[in-house]
Amino acid sequence: METTQAVWFTVLFTAILIWFALAARLFRLLREDHGEVYDTLGSPSLFLNSSIRNNWLSLRFLIAGHYRELDDERVTRLCGFMSIFLVAYIVWFVGPVVWMLLSR
Repeated sequence: METTQAVWFTVLFTAILIWFALAARLFRLLREDHGEVYDTLGSPSLFLNSSIRNNWLSLRFLIAGHYRELDDERVTRLCGFMSIFLVAYIVWFVGPVVWMLLSR
């Protein structure tokens, strides 16, 4: 069981690092190519200007698919991947908990 937990936590931690890298790339693309949208999202960054409001606006931008309105293939591909990655992360995070609760 300890090995399973170690793998589970390792994957979760690695996924967080990957998410940070993806978010940093998205913020850079928006800042450089779509400044108005970047400003509308509160000029988000990973650490310096990271607030609950900025994070919520960025997540809503991603989940609601507003990135499609930009007609930018790089942003669209990145956000599409981030959407799938987010769903996979949530399943990986919540799945074992649900499984443990149902197996009792």
